[in-house]
Amino acid sequence: MPDKLIFVKAIEQGIDRKQKPYLKTTDQDNVIWYLFNQDARVEVNKAYLFTFATNDKGFTDIQKITPVVNIFHQKALKEVSNKNDIWRNFSVSFSYAKDLVVGNQIKLDDIFAWSDKIYEYLQTKTDKIFEAKPNEPNL
Repeated sequence: MPDKLIFVKAIEQGIDRKQKPYLKTTDQDNVIWYLFNQDARVEVNKAYLFTFATNDKGFTDIQKITPVVNIFHQKALKEVSNKNDIWRNFSVSFSYAKDLVVGNQIKLDDIFAWSDKIYEYLQTKTDKIFEAKPNEPNL
């Protein structure tokens, strides 16, 4: 059975077709893991070793979840997770700047400057929305 080190970034509660609850977790690589075993106890911003196997239907069954107790592993996985998110956001910004070059909206020499502008705009907009009070417009 293979193992994978998972840093849990997000947890959502779900209900399956048989009306049984399950957990939907997102790891450092934005891979979604469905935890149907009610004994599974995971927390956000914690690392775990998932031991899993592929069943006869091709789905991944998690056989065992072991908490990572080494604080250095926990911190390293959190840092990698944060860097991956920043890298993805910057990639989206750069891709949009590339589209502006292809559409002759900006010059090729300005692609990095525009990518930075787009990234900063998205960060500012996200922070503004995140910090908004309920019932307050986010525009």
